[in-house]
Amino acid sequence: MRTPLLGLIMLLPACSSHKEWNASQVVSRSKPFNSAQLQYTSDNELQGVGVELLKGAFGTLGYLNVSARQIPTLPEAPEMSIVVLVIEGEKFPYHANRMEGGQKLLLPSEATEKLISTLESNQAVSIHLDGFMTKLEPSASRFWNIFKRFNAKGDGKLLSPDIQVDDRA
Repeated sequence: MRTPLLGLIMLLPACSSHKEWNASQVVSRSKPFNSAQLQYTSDNELQGVGVELLKGAFGTLGYLNVSARQIPTLPEAPEMSIVVLVIEGEKFPYHANRMEGGQKLLLPSEATEKLISTLESNQAVSIHLDGFMTKLEPSASRFWNIFKRFNAKGDGKLLSPDIQVDDRA
């Protein structure tokens, strides 16, 4: 009797929903080293795709993350994987660099821009990798409010005071 109950209890965290965007920032004494991160964690640890946007003096970078296994690569290019963004039924395929470990992709700038502009215009976007998929619906999350702060320019105060800040100097 205990084994099935224990198994059910262990599965409960995997069933919970994390359909929220989270933000953090690093503010240093030197502005070129300031950065901000905007992150969406998938609610499906086996087949879901997490999104991470990183902004700093280097510009804005987009990453996709998975948890369960490595992301398949292209046979002709083992360092690359296919990412397909689906917006209102239209498919936008991109080649993304697979990072060391195989569970994270660096999106090309065109894909990052397409993803951000779609979410900014309050449209849903599905992210497809070989064996993984996540649908982002900005109206169902805090995306717009957090993104405005993430995208702010100026004195290094990229996020609002209510968002957790990592202030290591």
